[in-house]
Amino acid sequence: MTRSRRWSIGAVAALATLAALGTSGSVAHPGEEPPPPPTPNADGRYLPDLVQILPPRVGVAFRSSSIGRRTLLTFSSAMENHGAGPLIVRTASGNAPDGTLTANQLVSRSDGRRERLAPALRLRYVRGGGHSHFHLQDFARYELRTVGGESLRRDRKTGFCLGDRYDYTGSARIAGEPARAIYRSQCGRDRPTLTALTEGISVGFGDIYPARVEGQYIDVTGLPSGRYVLVLRTDPENLLLDMHDDNDASSVLVKLVQGSRPHARILSWCSGRVSCPTPGVHGRR
Repeated sequence: MTRSRRWSIGAVAALATLAALGTSGSVAHPGEEPPPPPTPNADGRYLPDLVQILPPRVGVAFRSSSIGRRTLLTFSSAMENHGAGPLIVRTASGNAPDGTLTANQLVSRSDGRRERLAPALRLRYVRGGGHSHFHLQDFARYELRTVGGESLRRDRKTGFCLGDRYDYTGSARIAGEPARAIYRSQCGRDRPTLTALTEGISVGFGDIYPARVEGQYIDVTGLPSGRYVLVLRTDPENLLLDMHDDNDASSVLVKLVQGSRPHARILSWCSGRVSCPTPGVHGRR
């Protein structure tokens, strides 16, 4: 993909209106001609293409815990679907009674069928924090590394509730993009006994997670001041089938300052890369 992995204007605007929109994220394009039909791959599948979008900024926040005050590196995250078909996750039969649901990815085919793919995905009901709903596990991972690539800290995010939260194409429409948001579910909010659930991301849409909510941070307590690389990766376990794997991860070079007034800022955006060693803006390698 040649599209920039830094946030689109639509993604930034979505952050400002997320609270008002809730999970609806509805967008329509009245009066427009429909886009051309998408092209299936050689196997007749209309696959999604999940793209990890880089955050526009990072910050520092604090949280009290049983072991004292913790310093958190905060950031937002977004994933967009640039593919030929939607990402669809739907629960399967025989769900576990312990609050964990099993699900599969569904893929549309050129013959009109929907194909259920293996392996099984997991959705876990998480209570409290204003987000009492089912969370898709292992959909994304955040990691802080040294500039040389050594892993230092991981996120503690509980999971994701996928949806069409913003339209990154704006007033235009691309092949396979629906006229309005399709996936607007709240993922079974306040319904822990739910056994049937569908969530996803349509072509032309993105899913967005503001900083500090739902585990959008990494604990940096005790780390010295210096430069670090924040790596954001969609589908880290390769559980999903999509068009390209080389745009699932991107990174930013961060300057962290500890001390009496801790703060952080981004020095580089590195699209499609897990390393980001020098200041500037870098494309995929």
